[in-house]
Parts: sequence; C-alpha cells; structure tokens
Amino acid sequence: MKRTIRTSIKALLPLVSCFLTLISLTETASGAPYHGGLTIQIPLGPTGIPVVHPGEKLTVGIAVENRDDFGDSLLLTNIVYTTHLGGGSVSSNLLAAPVVLTGPGDFKDVVYQYLVPPTDQDYLIAHARVEGGDNFDGPGRSHVAEGFAHTVPGIVQILRPCITVISHNENNEDDQGENEQGGENGDQDGNGGHGSGGQVTAFNASVKNCGNCPLHNVVVSNQVNGVFLYVLGPTNLDVGQVIAVTVGTTQPGHGEPQAPKLFAWGTDRLGFSVSSSSSSDEGQQGDQGNQGDQGEDGDNQQENTTSPFDTMFAAANAAAIPEPDAAFVYTMASGPGGASQVHPGDKVTVVIGIVNLSDDLGTITVTNVTTGSSAGANLLNQPVTLDSLFGIPSPVFMLEITNSYIVPSGVAGYLSRSARVQGTFNFDGMNGFHVPGGFEFIVGNQIQVQPLAVHMALDSAKSPGGPGIINMRWASVPGKKYQVQYTTDLTQPNWQNLGNPIEATSSALTTSDPLGPDSRRFYRLTLVP
Repeated sequence: MKRTIRTSIKALLPLVSCFLTLISLTETASGAPYHGGLTIQIPLGPTGIPVVHPGEKLTVGIAVENRDDFGDSLLLTNIVYTTHLGGGSVSSNLLAAPVVLTGPGDFKDVVYQYLVPPTDQDYLIAHARVEGGDNFDGPGRSHVAEGFAHTVPGIVQILRPCITVISHNENNEDDQGENEQGGENGDQDGNGGHGSGGQVTAFNASVKNCGNCPLHNVVVSNQVNGVFLYVLGPTNLDVGQVIAVTVGTTQPGHGEPQAPKLFAWGTDRLGFSVSSSSSSDEGQQGDQGNQGDQGEDGDNQQENTTSPFDTMFAAANAAAIPEPDAAFVYTMASGPGGASQVHPGDKVTVVIGIVNLSDDLGTITVTNVTTGSSAGANLLNQPVTLDSLFGIPSPVFMLEITNSYIVPSGVAGYLSRSARVQGTFNFDGMNGFHVPGGFEFIVGNQIQVQPLAVHMALDSAKSPGGPGIINMRWASVPGKKYQVQYTTDLTQPNWQNLGNPIEATSSALTTSDPLGPDSRRFYRLTLVP
C-alpha cells in the first residue's frame, strides 16, 4: 500500500527549487498501478500569500511531477499561463526547450510574473496549462507516446481598500440661531457662518468602508484649529459598513477659527493604509489610498529561477501561506481477468479515477468524464463532489468510474483511448476564497492487442459409398465465435461462408466440408465480433 507523504510548503520556503508540494497517493480503489503526472500552481503576491493590490506584481509557481508507476518518462513540451483577463491573456511558452521527467518523483517547476492591472476583478481565476506526452517507455512498455494535457486553476484575491468620510453639514438649532444673529457681524469680522465667541457646533458625519475588503485598525479623529482630538477606534469596518459620528466642538471667541475637520484611517489585511477626511463646510473628501510604486510595466517570465521566490518568501509570513489545491487523474486499461494483453473481439475495461489532494481541505466537483474524444458521452449521471484526501474523519476523496469497449477486428499493436475529466476546484478550504475555478485533465492509456493466431489443419477422408470430406481443426478461445470461409481462386478471391459461425466452448474446434464439384478450394478462418 502506498503511504501518504505530505511535505508542507512552509518547510520548503528556503528550498525554492523544491517548491513543489510532494504528495503521494494512497493506493487506488482498484489496487492497480497508474500512470501520469501531477500539476499544481501557486500564485503569490509580494507578501507571500495569494492576495495583491492592483499594480502589484504577482508571482506564479507552476510545477509538474512524474507520478508514473510503470517507470515511464514524461515529455513536457508546453507550459503556459492564462490570466483570463479581457477574454484570456496567454503567456508565451514558459519552457525554453522540451523537458523530460525521467522517472517517478522527477519534477519541473517554472516561474511566471506579471503586474495586476486595475481592470482585474475582485478575484482573479487564472489557469496553468501543461502539455506533453507519456512516453510509455518503462520496462516492457510500448515506447509509443500518448499525449496528455493538464489545466489547473489558481485564485488570487485583489484588494481595493477604500475609506471615506461624508459630512452632513448640520449644526444644532441653538447654534444656527447664534449664527444667524451674529452673521452680519461675523461676516464683517471674517468669521463667516461660524459665529463668534464660545459657540458649540455639532458636526455630524459618517465613515464608510467603500472598498472590496474589510478594514482594520480604523481610527477617527477630529481636527480643530490644527489640533487632533480622538473620536473613536481602533475598530474594524466590514465591506459597505457605515459608522455615524457626531462631534461637538467649541469654537474660540477670537480670531478666525477653522471649520472642524474629521479624519479617518484604516488598513487592509496586508497593512496597506487608506485615509479620508471631510470638514463641516466642505462635504466629502474621500481617498482610497496611495497604491505606491507599481514597479516595471509589462510582465516577466522566468524558468527555474529562485530569485523572485527568495525575495518574496523573505517577506512572507509563513503561517499565512495556504497549501495548494490539487488533484490527480489516472486511467488504466485491462482485458478479461485483468490481462494486460487482449485479442480482437475482447472486451477492454477502462478505469478513470480522480483523487482530491487539497492540503487546504477544499473540495472539488467533477462534472464531466468522457473517453475516446471530447465529444463522447458523459459517464457521470450527475456532478460528484470530492472531499480532500487529508480531511478528518475519512472523507470521500476518490472517484473511480469504469467504461468498456470491444477491440475491433484487424487491430494489432497498441490500442489507446484517452480520458478527459473536467470540473472545478471550489477553493472552499481553510484558507479558501469560496470562488470556484475550472480544471481539465486529458490522460491516455494503452493496452496491447495480440493478433489471434489460428492454424488450421486439413485432411481428407473418403466416406463409404459417398463423396470425400475435408476435416478442419484449429485452436480456439472459449467464448469466441469463428467463421470458416472458402474460395476457389486466390487471384480473384470471392470468399464465401462455410456454414454459420461456430462459438468455441473449449480450446479447440473442428468442422468439415464435403467435397463437391469444385476442383479445388482454399479456406480461411475469421473471428466474428
């Protein structure tokens, strides 16, 4: 039985070249070996978690590991990253040249970087796609490559923090009366509508979270004549939450007092600070914060480069890095009794399996499973949701479905039927954002088809008082149906059936043909599907 090995990505922070999370599967439900590879992607912002601001650089690690039980090598030909921005912005091939993963445990990782534009949505679902071939070159294998493709999603939250202060410009009735009575003198004194000596003004305002993420450490202060006076905080503001604030201020009796001005500050989960202010005579003056230096324009791709990770991980809080969501899809083909070789007319059973390997304990939903081609019938009656392999108590983490087909006559060599599995990573684990992203796996399988070697033995006999008889004998496979045919001319053969098909019930069959008026006959044996 295969043991589960889990290496936390936290332990891999200093080992960027080993950035792939190594996860070994438990044995498959069928107990049979499997072949294929595993692909994961980990998108991280500047602080080492999948959270960024517009204009910041996103660093994506994509890794592929050989998981083949038969010792086959995998050829990687293409790795691209699609941001799905404006219909899909696709990177160039992140491989400088094709790469061969020589055996189980061998892996390849690449790094891709790009700036998050202000037009991206609150959650960026991006896909890494890996294409290549399973070389089927392990011991006793066909050495006939089969193509594969993995498309796996990753998710990044894009923060747009915003706080705003809105003044409602309301004074209490007594103050308004004083302002009206002293207005003329006030205007002459240059005091405007603030009145004179010792008046009390009620400054009513509201503080609102106008961004797409919660704000923390929110503090509100009132500034009067250059002096900040504490009003409230620190507190938290959820998205769209509003706090009403009423501040009573006493204006001095001499000089030109400033209008009371309310300030609010807050930070998002990354510590990015935003602020806003408004005075009692100017209305709203919101500020969504300064996004700071956005770095270089354009994007940057790198292959097997550790420097972006070194910088990123040095600033990361390891405890905040979520484990990756991942899944492994495998397929196996076998003949009657689990045989690895079949004959024309045999039934081949194909097993297609998927295992949820989310270390974050997120679920995946499988929606479509087909074989042979993308246009094949869906083998699922309804979508199936799988828990993580690492969940407790024992979850339903594996799905296996079987499909079968009959080997056509005339086929020899290796017969392949690819399997396509589609669905969503739900990203609903411990650190998930609960926004699903689609996945697709295309994997191949092979089975060897041996031609049905049949050697007929002929002899002739003379029937007493009757015509001669040709007797035929051949080795047979129980359950198979055979048809004897004959012709009188091999140069222009016109094959005709000799009687009806014969179903074998043992390892040998016989039949006979009375000699007729033909001077000669040639016989052959065919297998009936």
